[in-house]
Amino acid sequence: MKIKFPILIFFLLVANLPSRAQIAGSYTLPGGDAMSATHLYILSDNVYVFSYFGGMDIGKWKLQSDNVLELTRADFYDEEFKVYGRQSSAIKKDSISIQFSRCEDRATAISFDNYTNQRLMFYPMFNEKANCFASPIKKNIRKTKQIHLFCQPNEFYSDPSFIDQVIDKKKIQTFDLPNQFNEFLIVFNKKAKSGYKTVHMILNEKGDLFQAESGRTFRRSGNIFDLPEEDKKGLKEISEALKSKENKHNDTVYDSEDDGKQAGFKKISKIKEDWRKINIDTTHPVITSLCDQPSQRRSYR
Repeated sequence: MKIKFPILIFFLLVANLPSRAQIAGSYTLPGGDAMSATHLYILSDNVYVFSYFGGMDIGKWKLQSDNVLELTRADFYDEEFKVYGRQSSAIKKDSISIQFSRCEDRATAISFDNYTNQRLMFYPMFNEKANCFASPIKKNIRKTKQIHLFCQPNEFYSDPSFIDQVIDKKKIQTFDLPNQFNEFLIVFNKKAKSGYKTVHMILNEKGDLFQAESGRTFRRSGNIFDLPEEDKKGLKEISEALKSKENKHNDTVYDSEDDGKQAGFKKISKIKEDWRKINIDTTHPVITSLCDQPSQRRSYR
């Protein structure tokens, strides 16, 4: 029986392509310490998960060409801030506790209770040249019913527009703080405004993945089925949520230092987003963090 030449070439090419099962696995980009490492999980159902300090990126992958994977982040990574809450018996009745995650990555600011149309007064979340972030980063304040958040690309302390402390319109995100919660977590999603929507990974002969855009290599660290049962269950839930577009995995996060001893933080929906002129008080940052030690970070899973 004769096989036509083009058909033979096609089958030879397909035979040399890696299968989804071969590519599926866990990969690691080492950092300065265990907390700063980035983990990449490639699932056999064409879902991927980047796990890093402060959150994760999730999306779909496909084999674009021989040994080249194209990873496209899910569309729901558009929220600049995410706010979560829970109840803690350790906090005084007239107070609340606010934790900050990744808010040090940009010039972020917060304002409290304001139900009028007056100009909001904002406070930088961190002092000028903040460089010491021992985890958890938190602040106890008087009980408040509402917070407003905003971020800008440049620094508060070096931008000339902040000299008179009156700022033109900024995009403000407002959240009500439910009465049933007294401990809150504010997560800044730096991926919402920066970073690649799509990245490309090249599978090399060692089985590692080279990220073309950054020039970094994610070392293969194992197979998905070798992961702890809890991790496999979590990845399965993420995959199912992504495919159903429900995004359920983001509804609850857990403080990594709790070790499961406390309830998770429940997501709080944003009530509005608008553009407003604001004031800012750069002399009273919420968190003063300055020392000679490098940044120390913890993750939220």
